[in-house]
Amino acid sequence: MGSKISWVRLLKEDIKWRSWLVALSFLGLFLLLPVQLLLRLDAQRELLALEQITEETLREVYIQNVSFDPQGLPILVLCVIAFLAGLSGFYYVHSTEKLDFFHSLPVKRGRMFAIQFFSGVLTAGVPYLLSTFLCTAIGHMAGLARAGDTGRIMEAYVVHMLYYVVFYGVAVLGVMLTGKLIVSMLAFPVLMFLGPLCTLLKTGLSRNFFTTYGIDAWSEEWGLRTSPAGICLDVENGMADYFAGEGFPGFRLLLLLVVIAALLLLDLYLYKKRKTEMAGHSIAFPLLEIPLKFLIGIPASLGIGLFVMELAKTQQDIWFFCGIALCAVIVCAVLDFIYYLDIREIFRRKMPLLGVLAGSLLLGCMFRFDWIGYDAYLPAEDQVVSASLYQQELNSRALCENGELTWIGDQKEYLDEHLLEDAAPIYAMAQSGVENADSVHSEGVSVDLLLSLEDGRRVYRTYVVDADVYTEQMDQLFDNETYKESLFAIYDMPEEIYFGVESCGLYGYGSMIRMQADLRERLLEAYKEELKSVSFSDISGEDLVGMLTFYCGESMEDRNLMLDGPYPVLKSFTRTQAILAEIGIQFPESIDASQIESIEVYGVLDSTSYGDSQDVYMIEETYQGNKLFTARTDIEEIAASLDFSKSTVVDYSVRTSQNKYYSVYVSFDNFQQFSSFYLIEEELPDCIRRAFES
Repeated sequence: MGSKISWVRLLKEDIKWRSWLVALSFLGLFLLLPVQLLLRLDAQRELLALEQITEETLREVYIQNVSFDPQGLPILVLCVIAFLAGLSGFYYVHSTEKLDFFHSLPVKRGRMFAIQFFSGVLTAGVPYLLSTFLCTAIGHMAGLARAGDTGRIMEAYVVHMLYYVVFYGVAVLGVMLTGKLIVSMLAFPVLMFLGPLCTLLKTGLSRNFFTTYGIDAWSEEWGLRTSPAGICLDVENGMADYFAGEGFPGFRLLLLLVVIAALLLLDLYLYKKRKTEMAGHSIAFPLLEIPLKFLIGIPASLGIGLFVMELAKTQQDIWFFCGIALCAVIVCAVLDFIYYLDIREIFRRKMPLLGVLAGSLLLGCMFRFDWIGYDAYLPAEDQVVSASLYQQELNSRALCENGELTWIGDQKEYLDEHLLEDAAPIYAMAQSGVENADSVHSEGVSVDLLLSLEDGRRVYRTYVVDADVYTEQMDQLFDNETYKESLFAIYDMPEEIYFGVESCGLYGYGSMIRMQADLRERLLEAYKEELKSVSFSDISGEDLVGMLTFYCGESMEDRNLMLDGPYPVLKSFTRTQAILAEIGIQFPESIDASQIESIEVYGVLDSTSYGDSQDVYMIEETYQGNKLFTARTDIEEIAASLDFSKSTVVDYSVRTSQNKYYSVYVSFDNFQQFSSFYLIEEELPDCIRRAFES
């Protein structure tokens, strides 16, 4: 039937009906945009008056509130408004009487859908635009706005409204797929977050059952893009990075537009195809009942099984599979009740229940027993064209990117950016790691590595590498100047970024000492030259006498203050030590026992594992107790066995990769200064051995 009612009139009537939502939208957005901005600026101005922040920092607060911010509350508010708009705009499809009334109007279904959908967009679009204008006015009145800010703010408004259309489309989709309001409300979070939750579940199962799992490239890059909410967050991150100087996120925006188009077409199709008599039924399309059981039942069963397993300390396999089975039965029963609202219908349809149960158990077995061979997989050496290595204790360094100081926080990013063409040493570590993958007690060094293959694939793994293999291959890597310079950020840092230095030696940490420009230049030149000649065995062996940590920024009050280090100092670094001596920093090679007040030693027994298979699910350290040594002869004997390579500061040492070790705490000068060391069993002085044997 052709339309005899104008578009504008229908639109005005629909907005009038939803005027309560318009008012609620304006109130929520007003409080979380202009009002919150004023409160934050007021708080920051107090810090500005105290000279704890700069004017530029205040401007950053303003821009963050009105532009792209992945943690911004307005996006969450838009999601809530979209949810309410979807329910209020199309709730009538759940009532046969209301459907008959709307369908009796001389308006085509497609046009009716477009009017109601567009009015739902205006419900949030107009209040959000007004709030954005108010924020812009606040920025101009506060003197924080600059040329070009208005364009950036309007770009943020347009992109955020695209998010709103996505959220709104999902809410409408939930209404179209269901026949009851409560079921529509439950459908919204499922449609929004099922993808990322499944990705998190995959990550949890992999971390628990694959011993070599560390970094999942797919989950890192595509996990967010498995749901509408994740795609929006991905775009928000990309736009924030773009205005911070990175590339334009064109692909992410294109994906967002594709999702919007798909949601609109799907919503319209379901609106036209939906049968009137399905109003009042939980699911408007009966063909979806069984697929929904599988989509919800299998992830829920695996998730509960994993949760129950984490709670258990023994017989974890039994708890895991029993949790899966029990949850599969419960989820199917709950879904049957939601579908039919009749307790008698529960378990009447046994085949879907058996399918969910079998699918959940099969997937659980696939992860638990590694049927896909994840841990055993190692590409052939001739397929590897480059590789990179990340070892947390050794690689925890600052980086200088585009002249700015940053900190390594993303292992994957580091691995991707530091590939070496000479992959042989890293491949040898991978071979050792694969051999140790099935070992319950692996005494070795944990490393993250990346193998880049000739077909373009990238293999990320976390391995426990035998200590001797690790040391041998690290020595080979240290012969590679490219690797060493990527490992030590001091080669890439502009000298002027360092303003202070702190030392750590046998007597513990010293105070930070500010460096004058001339001394800094001489120190860095000497240190970088001497560092080039060292091997890994050198920096973890007995020649190690101390560590240096550099302070980066303008001063201790700098809000961007960062630490770079610690860096090793060897006996052979004579030039470096001579320059450091000018500012009172010295590195004695042995401890003067006469300065020691007492020594306390803690013994750690072998780790205890729980589990009855090749995988260890839980490890606990059992302490033998502690022994206090105050006799001068004992102190002299213990002090003679200590050198800086045994210090707990040297956390990249392969010595502590063993399960059994002793912690030694040395107190100096009336207990005003402390140092701590690790001793493995074969290094124990006789007095410690006798004390723990008695």
